[in-house]
Amino acid sequence: MKEGKDLNDNRPRQTEFNKLNLSYTLMSKRNLLTLVKEGLVNGWDDPRMPTICGFRRRGYSPESIHKFIDKIGYTTYDALNDIALLESSVRDDLNSRATRISAVINPVKLIITNYPEGQVEELEAINNPEDPEAGSHLIEFSRELWMEREDFMEDAPKKYFRIADPEFIPHPYYQVFDSKLGFLPNLSIIDLLFNMGPESLLVLQQSNGNDTGNLV
Repeated sequence: MKEGKDLNDNRPRQTEFNKLNLSYTLMSKRNLLTLVKEGLVNGWDDPRMPTICGFRRRGYSPESIHKFIDKIGYTTYDALNDIALLESSVRDDLNSRATRISAVINPVKLIITNYPEGQVEELEAINNPEDPEAGSHLIEFSRELWMEREDFMEDAPKKYFRIADPEFIPHPYYQVFDSKLGFLPNLSIIDLLFNMGPESLLVLQQSNGNDTGNLV
């Protein structure tokens, strides 16, 4: 509190807070400017840059950055913050708002041999298990599906928790069981042939929309 003569001192005061330092990250404007000028990054909005516009292109929301700042607090001394804390804040924010989708990047075909050809079922999947108001979308289930190639291993070692012959494939709606494999001449797997259990339609609520990204 001001006392005595200080009561008449109305000059503005400046309080400097600590610089935001992230582990394994260049934060100095001088160093970042060098990266831009030497063409090592594609401008200030390059997703690799620790800038607001770079974070925006990386998919970080304003709310996630605010949450990160609230976690580390405001201090007047230098501190090194773990970048994992920033990534955790982003995941927490996206987990509550992001729509779940299915995608197969390196596909291998899965054929259910005892499923009727030409038949297609539309199964409902929720968009976000954390947000009931996010709605749902339809997933088509048919005789031919696609799964990630790396999620299957013919001769799997112990503690291999993905798909291995002859274990069943944990599709969120059906249980399908291995019958035989299709190979190319170079012995790379091109098709997985399976039989489907007759009473294997699972309740969607049991999966809550999870684990649908490896089989579509």
